[in-house]
Amino acid sequence: MARYAQFLAALLCLFTLVSRAEDGATKAETLADRIEQQATPLPFEPWVKTARVGDYIVRKFSGGATTRTEIREIDSDFVYIDEVSESSGKKTERKRKISRNEGAGKPREVEMKSTGTFKQKLNGVKLTCEGFEGLIVTALKEWNGETTAMKLAKYHKVVAEALPFGGVVRELQAPDDKREVVPKTGGGFVRQLNTIDTLQVVMEVTSWGNTVDERKK
Repeated sequence: MARYAQFLAALLCLFTLVSRAEDGATKAETLADRIEQQATPLPFEPWVKTARVGDYIVRKFSGGATTRTEIREIDSDFVYIDEVSESSGKKTERKRKISRNEGAGKPREVEMKSTGTFKQKLNGVKLTCEGFEGLIVTALKEWNGETTAMKLAKYHKVVAEALPFGGVVRELQAPDDKREVVPKTGGGFVRQLNTIDTLQVVMEVTSWGNTVDERKK
């Protein structure tokens, strides 16, 4: 009986070790996947030309999530950013890099027109802002490096030059109608418009600055 009990204890110990090993492998794979995903650079954006180490911005999204994005490092090829998002009390940290190669840019906004300039106070600071309306790309299909299909939605943004990351302080966009854009059989370009036109606020900036400058004060 004692030997049987010892056998069961040894078997349980072995099962626990195997389970921990499998769990450790899963965590390692998840971390590896995350690193691989973060290693893929995001496309070029015009604001990287004037980006500075320490630039940060905090955005609040319509679903209640907030994201703080800060430039950690800049070299000849990339702008490296740290991003911390919080939603429902849960924090998610990401490290990303954005290409400084203009050839890596992807079209995001189409047919944008100014709606005029105005003054706005944001976080206690009075800013000169300009509104723009047009269309935003919500889906792209490509084949051999060529764009074969594009889906667009109604879009509005407010820009303040004093802010980093392109200066966008507010974004409004029509919600996605969930219709997939499908390339033409045999070739040709498809330009599909979202069927919903009603604009909804999707993002607003709550604070911004530069940590390097703030440490000098």
